[in-house]
Amino acid sequence: MRNVVFLGMSTFFTAQFFVGYHCIFNVEWLGWDLVEPVTYTVGQGSFMLGLVYIMRNRGISVEFTGLDDHFSATQ
Repeated sequence: MRNVVFLGMSTFFTAQFFVGYHCIFNVEWLGWDLVEPVTYTVGQGSFMLGLVYIMRNRGISVEFTGLDDHFSATQ
């Protein structure tokens, strides 16, 4: 299952790169000033979704009590 997720994420990021490149350099009526906000937003959204995925699969608790227990155990 992890290989499928990794392959899906890799494919998404590769496609995102090539679509952004094509829109900036090959489509005449689009340019960096129009495509850059879209690529930035998609990139930040992908980063946030990646963080959520990591937190859900590693069982990291973001509640204060979970963090307090974590830091108390490490000291």
